[in-house]
Amino acid sequence: MTQYQRNNDVLNSVNRGNPAESGVCTLRRADCKGKCETWMSSMKGRKLLYPRDFGTVTAGSSNINHVGVCYNNLRIQGYNYGAYGLGEGLSNNADDCIFPNVKLETKFGKNIKTKSRVPFMTGALGSTFIAQKYWESFAVGAALVGFPIVIGENVVGVDKASIMKNGKIISSPELERRIDVYLKYYDGYGAIIVQMNVEDTRNGVAEYVIKKYGDKVVIELKWGQGAKDIGGEIQVNSIDYAVFLKIGVISLILIQQNQKFKQHLRVELLSHLHVTADLDILI
Repeated sequence: MTQYQRNNDVLNSVNRGNPAESGVCTLRRADCKGKCETWMSSMKGRKLLYPRDFGTVTAGSSNINHVGVCYNNLRIQGYNYGAYGLGEGLSNNADDCIFPNVKLETKFGKNIKTKSRVPFMTGALGSTFIAQKYWESFAVGAALVGFPIVIGENVVGVDKASIMKNGKIISSPELERRIDVYLKYYDGYGAIIVQMNVEDTRNGVAEYVIKKYGDKVVIELKWGQGAKDIGGEIQVNSIDYAVFLKIGVISLILIQQNQKFKQHLRVELLSHLHVTADLDILI
């Protein structure tokens, strides 16, 4: 197994824990105070493109791995045979072909186009407590930059303040908070996307969001799992909270060693019947 160095003398960065190939620690803590390369990049931005003490040093990369496939195998081969994708009023002239003129904007959607200033979006930040705790930072940053952010599955299901009537959600302060934080800074670029798993579909989350927010929110129907082969899972310490979570879920397991409770959710299986049934809700 390849071991990566914890410190980078060129950037003056140090990992608190064991570093992965990407540069972040294999165990990333919410209360970490740095100073790995990723943490320093969030503080210094483009300055970290240059080695420390620039002008008095020469620097080389140690990110080389000759075993297997790694990031080092990826290369961007530049060429000077003209420029493509130029904005209006720009030409192949060297005065125009400079990086401040580069636009990374993109859009997606068949009939209604969603614009994004950069060609990426977040993963789904759902019912985990760390996503709840730091949602404001994620959402405000995504809205200011102008790219889509995804509210993950079962946020309504773990919201102790949510109100259900006849098996359908009629109020979820946590879901509303997450949507409203993003929309406060939304300027036409990006999107707030609400992901729905089987629990959300049964709880009427799509109908609730559509009625309250209309086309300000994008609905993402979810079948199966992308990150793992099991349903969503959270762990809680309170027996009262565990009883609340037990309502309507597939299982709630007591871990006897430390008196913690784990909630496991269903996985929606992909079939023509499931797809059409879920789409009928939205049409």
